[in-house]
Amino acid sequence: MKRLILILLLVTLTVGCRGRFMVTDPVTQNVYYTTRVHKKLGGAVKFKDARSGQRVTLQNSQVKKLTKGEWVRALAE
Repeated sequence: MKRLILILLLVTLTVGCRGRFMVTDPVTQNVYYTTRVHKKLGGAVKFKDARSGQRVTLQNSQVKKLTKGEWVRALAE
């Protein structure tokens, strides 16, 4: 029973701590939203856009961590 409670607690904490990011391409000014950003060699970033579902790779980008409220507002637009 204790083990089950511990597992449920860990899952809850993991899901609650998910990152939320806004990624901007400074050249095109396109804005993307994602929960994970993978940094590659040479400074590129790779992620899955939350709006379109497309996988995106940007050589040059600006990444900003968002609060839950900012995330919800951004995806509602």
